[in-house]
Amino acid sequence: MAWSPARARVVCRIPGTFSLAHLEENVAAATLQLTDDQVAKLTATAHTTVAVDNQA
Repeated sequence: MAWSPARARVVCRIPGTFSLAHLEENVAAATLQLTDDQVAKLTATAHTTVAVDNQA
């Protein structure tokens, strides 16, 4: 949740949550201020392709 606003100036967060605990986590994430290095690492991770074996 903190990564999106670090990348764009206008962000509309629409967290889909079904529990109070998840809502509280999402609200807390909205207050985080990420460093440029953290944003770069998260961006690199977001652009990584992960292979998943659904045959298991």
